[in-house]
Amino acid sequence: MDAKIVVASAAAVIFISGFFLAGSGGGNLLDDIINGLGNLMHNAPFEGFFVSQEKAPKLRVAIEIYSQNISLRPDRPVNITWDGQYINGFSGTISLDYESKVVRLVDSSEAGLALKRYNIEGLSLGALELSPAGYDINGQVKSKNGSISIKSFVGQAVVEEDRLVLSGNATFVKAVADGQVWELK
Repeated sequence: MDAKIVVASAAAVIFISGFFLAGSGGGNLLDDIINGLGNLMHNAPFEGFFVSQEKAPKLRVAIEIYSQNISLRPDRPVNITWDGQYINGFSGTISLDYESKVVRLVDSSEAGLALKRYNIEGLSLGALELSPAGYDINGQVKSKNGSISIKSFVGQAVVEEDRLVLSGNATFVKAVADGQVWELK
């Protein structure tokens, strides 16, 4: 019992001293202690409780992508709707073939549908890289023939007859065209 009191007292003295040192410009002991605890907890099995998830998408994006073939591999099941029809909980690959005007849904079996307007809700993509591709990112960066890389996208997609429109959040977007590189992170 006495050892617990000594340890608790020492921890309290260090914690309170951190306030005085930080307030007087004498150091960042409190910040170091808190950062150390955060780093320790980050590696713990219950990391989400104590440390914010740094990989959560933070950037709001609206991207139009023009490419002959686009393959989407969602990280979790999505809901797809079109013309009053729907597929809930689809967990396979969505392939958009703009040359043949076909949308392929590949799971344990394959379905080919005519390319028209499809809404994809709850889309989560770890990464999407396309080259060559045309794009319009947030109405700011446009190219008819470049490459685009998107990481940790969460949001929705609309499949149009000539493009894929993504709107949601991402952690990173990189576009390259004519030797120019544009990044949003």
